[in-house]
Amino acid sequence: MSEVAATPQTPKTAVGPDGGPFQVNAPAGMTPRHALLAFIVVDSGGIANITGGQEWQRLGHVEGPTTHLSAVDVWWRMATASEPATYTVTQGSGADGAVVIVPVANAASTPPQVVPSALFSSSVAVVTPGITPATPSGAELRFAAGIPNHAAISWSNPVGFTELADIQSADNVGGAVCWRPVTSTTAIGSIAHIVSGATLTYGAGLTVIVASGAEHETPTPPSFPAFTPAKGTTRWRYTVHDALTGSYYGDIYPRDPSLDDRIGEPGQFSAQLPMPNRGIAKRYNEIFPADINDLTAGPGRLVVHPWRNGELYPIYWLHTTVTEQTARSGVVMSLQGCTLDGYLAQVCLTEAFFAGGDQLDAARQLVLDMQSNPASNIGLTLQAGTSGVNRNLEGKVDDRYGDLLQNFARSEDGFEYVVNNRVVDGVIYRNLEFGAPKLDFPDVQHVFVQARQGVAGDITGWREERSVMRGGNRWGIIGGTPETDASTEATAVRSALVETAHIAAGHPIVDRRMQHPTQSTDPTTLTQFARYWAARAAGAARVFSADVVLGKGSSLGPNSLGEYVRFILNNARYPINPDGSASFNLSQRLIGWQIQPAQRRSGKDRATLITAQEATE
Repeated sequence: MSEVAATPQTPKTAVGPDGGPFQVNAPAGMTPRHALLAFIVVDSGGIANITGGQEWQRLGHVEGPTTHLSAVDVWWRMATASEPATYTVTQGSGADGAVVIVPVANAASTPPQVVPSALFSSSVAVVTPGITPATPSGAELRFAAGIPNHAAISWSNPVGFTELADIQSADNVGGAVCWRPVTSTTAIGSIAHIVSGATLTYGAGLTVIVASGAEHETPTPPSFPAFTPAKGTTRWRYTVHDALTGSYYGDIYPRDPSLDDRIGEPGQFSAQLPMPNRGIAKRYNEIFPADINDLTAGPGRLVVHPWRNGELYPIYWLHTTVTEQTARSGVVMSLQGCTLDGYLAQVCLTEAFFAGGDQLDAARQLVLDMQSNPASNIGLTLQAGTSGVNRNLEGKVDDRYGDLLQNFARSEDGFEYVVNNRVVDGVIYRNLEFGAPKLDFPDVQHVFVQARQGVAGDITGWREERSVMRGGNRWGIIGGTPETDASTEATAVRSALVETAHIAAGHPIVDRRMQHPTQSTDPTTLTQFARYWAARAAGAARVFSADVVLGKGSSLGPNSLGEYVRFILNNARYPINPDGSASFNLSQRLIGWQIQPAQRRSGKDRATLITAQEATE
């Protein structure tokens, strides 16, 4: 099964200021995958319900005196493909009422969690209660409502929430609905909703969590084509899905696929799809339409799920196809994609963004801001936890979410992140996971040995590069230029110069200057960025990589970034010691990998493992 996050869509609202029943329009485009929530507030009369279509179920209710606040309710049911045009809200003959219908896409079919608040009197605030999500993915909705003493009111929108509606029936009852994604099962606290314009005679609220629903069951794999590796080698499968909904489009059978992943940077996917006959071409044309006006599929809309022996590897957003035919080959389509963190760099802020507090909270708020729009909600579940470092994250209109996240992480006291896809009880979770200051799991060790006499090895090659041209020993960052009046010459803000230990040890100065990616004008931010690069690429920066053969039962998996790999070499540069021990026997942190799956010409999966500069015995 795959799963994407439950997401509220555009609501429908109506008021009934004249007593008796009133209608509210039904949302358009409903499917059985939508949940419908009806948030109702009614003042006098003691009656409040909703009808229309299949039977509604009341899940939460708070009431005050029937002369003032008969009901603050939430009603629920799953939508159908043939909803009526309107629903009817019933209230007392002399009552005033208001309703907000919220459709929630990708919702579980089980009833939402609901916690009602206390009844508040003579208050300028309604506090919706805390709740503990039953699942780590869903939508948290808050409904605050009440009645003033014949006055116009409006409601504040809590920080981190997206407002769905703020509605009032004449100068009587009114309420507001807001939401935010659920990303973990960590307990959520209460929220205050502040009223402006008047004091509420009575008020109450509801906290609702709609769980995300499993999208579909992955179809049984079709039979593998003739070029599949022979028995005894690993089996790969590549399923293509809708990026936003997870809907299954079909399997592909690529030639020469390559996939990689890295900490803090988008991983890349590439492959070729040969089309030797019309039958195969037709099958691929359903996934990648030849008609550019066909928007039902194709690059930009799809992701590919690579599976190795039933284990899910990184999900790649497919952004490019190149189809060609040459004099020496038939029709071939080339695919290119990137991991889901790469998609974040394709979406721009439409409003200025600010988040403070712990840097991981700020990072999560940034991603939640992007995913608050259903059209850019790729269903990332955000790992909980704090780093103990408080920093502010600011973004301007047209800044890209992915660039902001990457540059925010690259600070002296910053953090690392990676998207790890995990399958739990048949449901796929796209997890954005953090480590501060690093994704660092030294207790997990994977051992690879170079062949020696009488001992088979799995290291087929290695490379160690040390170059001062890749690093430096005095770092400075150039920021943006503050605005000044015409009489003052404007100059760019610069960081303090950060020197590494190499200069004091006698190395000549090797300067490196970098432009700050977001043109920050904060000297502290610029100096933290300089210290980050001075630590990351000090002196003759070292990059070590090894080519290995991955066995069918290799301990190294798709979510192993940040774990440690022990390389034991045996060669002329690193020979075996006289006592029989290896002169090169180091455990190093894995920061990237690239895999070439087995093909006809190569019957084994081969991987290139990239490790960080730091190494421990």
